[in-house]
Amino acid sequence: MKISQLTFYLKENFQNNKELGGDLPQAIVFHCSTSDIGSTSYEMDKYINWLLDVLHEILTMVKALLPKTYLIWSDVLSRYKYSGFPEKDLKHGHMLINNISAQVQCFMCLVNLGYITHPHINPAQKTLFQFAQDLQDKVHLLDAGYRLFLTEIAQYLMFEMPCL
Repeated sequence: MKISQLTFYLKENFQNNKELGGDLPQAIVFHCSTSDIGSTSYEMDKYINWLLDVLHEILTMVKALLPKTYLIWSDVLSRYKYSGFPEKDLKHGHMLINNISAQVQCFMCLVNLGYITHPHINPAQKTLFQFAQDLQDKVHLLDAGYRLFLTEIAQYLMFEMPCL
């Protein structure tokens, strides 16, 4: 799901759940993959401003629907290759990702919300990414990479998230 589709999805699901008296989540983790990133123009500042505007819109909407739910951003993963970026522009992809991460982390801290980093998942660890002959995309994680990714999120939720 792309970030532009998220607002409608969240509004629809949580409004229905609230009206039906269902349990509401203690926390929501938003993870930004690179699906939107490679499909944008190469104007880094415009993209980051757009992303922060959309993130602010989503957080404001979710906070209005779920005022007691803690919101957490899961950082973009560093990769060998980014969807939509030609191999020759990989350096630009890394710069864009690092810039997005820094801006979103600053934003989340300013509004007193959670932020999960993934320091153990990086392009130097080929065993976490799809490099086998039949899985040559170099973008997606293998099972070991997904387990590490989910472990980092679970550790944040268990040990670092404020008590609600």
